[in-house]
Amino acid sequence: MLLEKEIINKLKRKNLSKYPDPIELLPLAQALWVLAVVKDNVGIKRIKAKSISYILSELKELDLKEKAIINAFARAKNRVKCYKEKDGVYYEIMAPGRRELELKQKKRDMTKTIIFITGEKPWTDRNEKFMALISSLTGEVSILDPYYGIDSFHILSKFSKNNVIKFLTSQLGKDEDKIKIEKELARFKKEFKNIEIAIYPKFYELHDRYIISDNYFIIVGHGLKDIGDKECFLIALPTKEVADLIKIVKEKFKERWKKSQKLT
Repeated sequence: MLLEKEIINKLKRKNLSKYPDPIELLPLAQALWVLAVVKDNVGIKRIKAKSISYILSELKELDLKEKAIINAFARAKNRVKCYKEKDGVYYEIMAPGRRELELKQKKRDMTKTIIFITGEKPWTDRNEKFMALISSLTGEVSILDPYYGIDSFHILSKFSKNNVIKFLTSQLGKDEDKIKIEKELARFKKEFKNIEIAIYPKFYELHDRYIISDNYFIIVGHGLKDIGDKECFLIALPTKEVADLIKIVKEKFKERWKKSQKLT
């Protein structure tokens, strides 16, 4: 059987957006999540509670102890099958367990999220409210924002390194220092290999700010670099509810991305 580190490396290269985010789940469902993604994406049908704990910790920074997993599975009934081998106990997810995860994902996909940024708590709004929203994004993330600056890099750094991020922008903010921006960009690109930044030449064509992922379409009230500084709304719509709109917006984004100059 593959070592846990090999399993994690394989999972990091997979698109797990069809599964619910384990951060939002209770312990039993978190353990079921590991069993499901490992079985589906790595081809390993059964693993130990110790391995489940390690994978959750390393892949999602979730601290779920081995004993808690064993206790949760003891109450799982037909959701999990238990195998007692010479070297320990192994667990495999069954159809009812998979169904539970599917229902949680469906419920999550139908949830609209509206965040009101008051501008009165610039640090909290940026580093807690906004973080809570973007931590739930899955798949490739496309971002459009006409203006950019040093704070744009700070915001982009908060997105998961497991996501490919494409940031399409056009013009420096009026108070930005071009030389300083170039130095910061060089530092930024050394660390965040998953983030691409492109400059669209026709600034006058861009207006609204938005973020598109596999699971959400987010309308942003004002520039990302200024989140927390003044009042605005962040409206997150499940992509399944606005599928026709998403198709049009994505096609336009791709068209503009091809015509843009990539920052390196």
